[in-house]
Amino acid sequence: MAKSKAMSAIERFRSEQAGARQTEPTMWTPANAGDYIVGKLVESRPPYSAHSSTSYILDVDGAPFLVWGGAVLDSRLSIVPKGSLVCIQFDGLGKAKGGNSAPKMFTVDYVPPADSGVVVGDDGDLGF
Repeated sequence: MAKSKAMSAIERFRSEQAGARQTEPTMWTPANAGDYIVGKLVESRPPYSAHSSTSYILDVDGAPFLVWGGAVLDSRLSIVPKGSLVCIQFDGLGKAKGGNSAPKMFTVDYVPPADSGVVVGDDGDLGF
């Protein structure tokens, strides 16, 4: 007789309740250059200590994802209004300088929400 794993309370809840959503975000960890994530920027959380990074919560098809910032990603996301549709692409590692670790490089594109006050030109140019 094979042992079956007992269903946890959360697994049972998810199976019984259509539309049940997870509150803890899944962490997005890009592994290879070209990895990307697309979602709505829901929240940015400031660093909780001097040695931590800003974190960002994206809604990806109704599921929360946590993206850890860093020097490059924070600078890219600093101008993105909350509620924007965001595409974050990992471009690999940059060049290490001055004994520091190589920075993680990212490209960020976004579409601001209609009520953000950001004017997008006919050619998609954000005007800066």
